[in-house]
Amino acid sequence: MVRQTADNAAELRRTGEATFQLQKECFKSLKIANDRMAETSQAGDKATKIIKTIDEIAFLSLEIDRLGHPDLAAELVRRYCAAVDDPAAPAIVSFYRSHRAATRAKLAAWHLGDPLFPDPRPWIARAESYLRDAERHAHEAIRILDAEGSLRIGGRPATKQRRDRRPARHARDRRPEERRDGQDGNAAGT
Repeated sequence: MVRQTADNAAELRRTGEATFQLQKECFKSLKIANDRMAETSQAGDKATKIIKTIDEIAFLSLEIDRLGHPDLAAELVRRYCAAVDDPAAPAIVSFYRSHRAATRAKLAAWHLGDPLFPDPRPWIARAESYLRDAERHAHEAIRILDAEGSLRIGGRPATKQRRDRRPARHARDRRPEERRDGQDGNAAGT
């Protein structure tokens, strides 16, 4: 009985030591995982700060431009892009300018039908103006990326795809063998 108790105690000690070693390994793994998550979080925080800064620069330059100072708006963007030394920065700022203009158009449209503003004409004009700005800045972003060769669709630069694309023809103008609907182009009953 004493021998069996001593054997059980020895087995319990070995099991306890093995468990303790497993716990140490698990703790090390958890610490490594925690460190990696902290690094990822810091990288995410840095990216968030960069995006927020770009968004604010874009909004400020959009409004400066709309106030009649396009040269000042362009200089603000130029200096920001030079400071960050990122070749994609001008296109990203243009994208965010487009996004901000579209958001402002939406906010102006929300005033339509508001009893506090019975005349909708100023809000319609403002929404249309912001939409024109949104479109202009979106085209600008595409033009910048396209000029750099960064804008690719299907592995080819987008401008090359636009040049290579045949003009679309309406189904009724296609030869019968080109039609996808299987019809010969003749109306039924003729």
